[in-house]
Amino acid sequence: MRTRSCLLSCLVCLMGLTSFTTLDAQTQPNETKQDVGELKEGVKLSRQISVPNRLAVDFPDAPPTKQMKILGNCEYVPFNTWVYTGLTVKKNDTLYIKSRGIVGYVGKSGSQPDGLGRTYSPSLMPRLSFVSLVGRAGDELLTNELIVRDGDPQSQHDELFGRGFVGSEFRWTKKRSNWGKLYLAVNDSADGDNSGAYDVSIWIVRDGKVLTEADMPKPKVKAPVQIKDNASH
Repeated sequence: MRTRSCLLSCLVCLMGLTSFTTLDAQTQPNETKQDVGELKEGVKLSRQISVPNRLAVDFPDAPPTKQMKILGNCEYVPFNTWVYTGLTVKKNDTLYIKSRGIVGYVGKSGSQPDGLGRTYSPSLMPRLSFVSLVGRAGDELLTNELIVRDGDPQSQHDELFGRGFVGSEFRWTKKRSNWGKLYLAVNDSADGDNSGAYDVSIWIVRDGKVLTEADMPKPKVKAPVQIKDNASH
């Protein structure tokens, strides 16, 4: 990864979520391209970690609300890009996410969705596990309720797998009253040299029912402006 200045790292932390580019799921690269989402030849896991204090989870039996690929920062996905999943969550919804796959992040090194268990700066979220799957709902960082916190403000565990960390297995119930569009990303830096993707399954449970994509709010489309022709004929 190319080294960035300390100033850029600080700016990434301070600007928070609002400054990051977003990429709609519908505008992701055409996956018929042979190299999109495929690992480069020879990429292997450089480090396989086990997230401590993570509870087991029973995912819903119903089919996922959506399945998709979240690409690493390859040439098609620029730095600081959050991918909009096309899904929206609201208060009291429970969100489940299961992620598998390998993202090659430099040379022949690869990572799974839990990341490398260490930080790297600059990256999308410098305090979280590097190359992990991260997420937010609107301007609210996701909180993985499967991870038991140490409760120590200085805990490296709480920091590495804190707010924003999704990883390979995730559950969260939204408490805030506002709606939030669901965004996911690979927590990587700016080189654009990645390959591979994380295969993600997402369930949104509302009032005891797993939603389908058809249950999602439809985007508002402005009516075309009507121009009256008052000219006399």
